[in-house]
Amino acid sequence: MQIARIRNLSDYKDYKTKNAALSEVVWLKEKKMADAMKNTQFTIRGFSYPAEAMVDFQVDYLYSNGLDINWRERVVCPVTGLNNRLRGCIHLIDFELGLRPYHDIYMAEQATPLYTYLKAKFPRLIGSEYLRDNKRPGFVDDRKLRHESVTDLSFKNESMDAYLSFECFEHIPDFKKAFAEAARILKPGGKFIWSVPFADQEHKNIIRSYVDENGEVQHILEPQYSGDHVSSKGILCFTHFGWEMLDQVRNEGFDDAYAFLYRSEVFGYLGGEQILFIAEKYKDNTGKKRNSTALTEDGTEKINCLFCNSNNATLISKRADIVTCSGCGITYLRTRPTQEKMYQIYQGYANDTSHMRPPDTKEDGKNAGLRRKYLIDEITGIGNRQGVWLDVGCGWGALLDEVRSRGYTPKGIEITRNCQDFATSQLQIPVSNAQFTDAKIDAGSCAVVSMVHVLEHLPYPKQALDKVYNILEPGGMFCGIVPNIESICSEYLKDDWVWLDPQHHYVHYSPRTLTEVLKKAGFTVIRMYTSVGDYDYNAVVDCIRNNMPGISTPDMVKELIPQLEASGKGEEIRFFVRKDNIKQS
Repeated sequence: MQIARIRNLSDYKDYKTKNAALSEVVWLKEKKMADAMKNTQFTIRGFSYPAEAMVDFQVDYLYSNGLDINWRERVVCPVTGLNNRLRGCIHLIDFELGLRPYHDIYMAEQATPLYTYLKAKFPRLIGSEYLRDNKRPGFVDDRKLRHESVTDLSFKNESMDAYLSFECFEHIPDFKKAFAEAARILKPGGKFIWSVPFADQEHKNIIRSYVDENGEVQHILEPQYSGDHVSSKGILCFTHFGWEMLDQVRNEGFDDAYAFLYRSEVFGYLGGEQILFIAEKYKDNTGKKRNSTALTEDGTEKINCLFCNSNNATLISKRADIVTCSGCGITYLRTRPTQEKMYQIYQGYANDTSHMRPPDTKEDGKNAGLRRKYLIDEITGIGNRQGVWLDVGCGWGALLDEVRSRGYTPKGIEITRNCQDFATSQLQIPVSNAQFTDAKIDAGSCAVVSMVHVLEHLPYPKQALDKVYNILEPGGMFCGIVPNIESICSEYLKDDWVWLDPQHHYVHYSPRTLTEVLKKAGFTVIRMYTSVGDYDYNAVVDCIRNNMPGISTPDMVKELIPQLEASGKGEEIRFFVRKDNIKQS
């Protein structure tokens, strides 16, 4: 997806100049497509982000002058019914805002398909409509529509993590007051995303109408009305905005505001660059800057055991609050990042220095080790089932690209946005940007679920295992890899064991405890063993030679390592389990 973040008219003109040749190619391609299908309905193949599937987007000449396609409104997904603009809004809400189901969100619409879609994804979303007739803010009518005026919202100060508004502020005479209200209700770190009619070559706003001192509407230009999904009266447009709007937003309480330009033929975002606007509120009332969405004071929380809920545990680390539960024996990070903080941390998990970084092109990923061919070979050797293969924590989609080549239908879950974007846009694999336990997946819909070095990262592993069991078809397979807390390096290196990693690893398993939690979730264990695996082999060799004086020669070390793996002392645990028809007790 081609994207740019622009903060003023000067930068926008520079950007357009630098990209003039590409823009001309895009325009000619879209014009040729439209001319070939003049005044007829046609389809364009692409990936619908909300539907998480390849579809034939439906295109026609509605809402246009009859000569040119209204690309913004009429590239419609046949699965969701959402057009270019609405699909882009959903995509960028995930990509740029990073919202989760536990966030508090206000949306300045309610009786729309977009609200319905987002409400299913974000249960704490509150929507509203302007119902007129002097209703009080917060009033709910017999249709269960909530009334709000965006210049006088009923919400408390700093009560929302995000504010969404699409094609609304052009209808507000005192739009500056509406911007100030948006800043008032957002928490420190909150974000405001909106769209409005926009004159991209103008700095000044174009005032079409205004309300005078007597409360009367006066027209400067020919009155322009938009449709209203609540009333048949239509809504007067007061303003077409220019680039000064971003300065006005900053002046009303936001620390930054920018235009987000995007285009993608793959995702069906056609008609030149589409534009949304985003403002960020960094500071709380002390003036302290926050980096992202609102957090607790230090971004951490203290928890009980995630499997048995016991609060009795033994501290095993001097490096972090890592404990072993006295009830069930699970080792876990007791004082850990909140889910919001976790989400922030993982946005840097696949940066330029990481082995998880997406390749430059999909061709560069054809021989990547992350394709995990050995794991796929092993699970297909146990039982070669066809159907949906869901990879949780799929990264940029390497494993899924491999299983697709072997006849499976690939689907993924990935919390790191740049990885998810590569998988969907470059590999065209449906990947959701969500915590696994929040993702909507039909029961019994998957033949295989994999978690390769993922289970230790999940904030709620017990619920995750229950969900895996639920979404697998009878006889379906669940496979994965986790670090082994009882490995030889963990035993000797203790706090210096690399995979202790309190920044990213929240639960640690041994072969015994992993077997127990898998069985309690209902699975039949088919195979489990330990291996050096992804751990640095030379580091294992050094650990043995430094801590086991009797093992001194390379041949002795080479002979010992398979013995350690066979005895459960390898650095990682590989497991293969099955959902049988009858759940185990």
